[in-house]
Amino acid sequence: SLLSGDNPSTWNLIDDLYYILKGIFEYSLGYLDSRITSWKEEPRAIVPDVSWGIKVTEKDTSWLNIEVDREDSFLFKNINEKQFEQVQNLIAIFSKSNLPDSILSLILKALKLYTIARDTKYSHWAFLGYWQVAETITLSQNFNGKTDKVINRLKYFSKIFDQNGFGYDNTLDYIGSLRNKIVHRGFQEANDIEEDVITHLKYHCDIGLRWLILNRETVTTIHHLEYFYQFSSENKINRDRINSMIGLINSQNK
Repeated sequence: SLLSGDNPSTWNLIDDLYYILKGIFEYSLGYLDSRITSWKEEPRAIVPDVSWGIKVTEKDTSWLNIEVDREDSFLFKNINEKQFEQVQNLIAIFSKSNLPDSILSLILKALKLYTIARDTKYSHWAFLGYWQVAETITLSQNFNGKTDKVINRLKYFSKIFDQNGFGYDNTLDYIGSLRNKIVHRGFQEANDIEEDVITHLKYHCDIGLRWLILNRETVTTIHHLEYFYQFSSENKINRDRINSMIGLINSQNK
């Protein structure tokens, strides 16, 4: 890319692209992984921060040393063939131009937040980072971010992937109550968040993102996704009634 001096908008674009690309790697390599509880606060990220780059202008090319916020070491995993194929597939999917209300744009936004959650070394920030991912993929802006509705929409992904027997619903209810305590009482409620709670929240973000990626050609916009959430909360009898009425409307408005 051609950088026009130190144009902030250009750097903001690069920043977004960097976090999205890193998000693709973090998601592909860290899908459904967990971290062993440790007394040491450290990032959950697999991919290290960029520490150098190349700046290209119309006149010259120069080397950039990028100052990182910390000196923590990251464990860059060996990438197996399946993970590398996943990275390639996701890059190909997201390389296309997307409208702001497309489902791909929503996934990209979630991946950027996913990266930020992985990068932080403090448990309470990781928890809130994954919660932002959860809010994004459940379209919480449509219902003022109500915690119980975010949780209920996350629970649907457990049902899709047949995880009802593992106590995930109860854990999600606890995660929701913890999030409410943080909102109303402050970060003192988040100081002792256990690692397995963060792992459970990450798990639901992982499978939620997986579902969105797998169904991107059917659920093409955030409007489709909102209808999906609304109708999935109805029982089969009500869904049949809705289908019959939609069929009637379509037959009379040809």
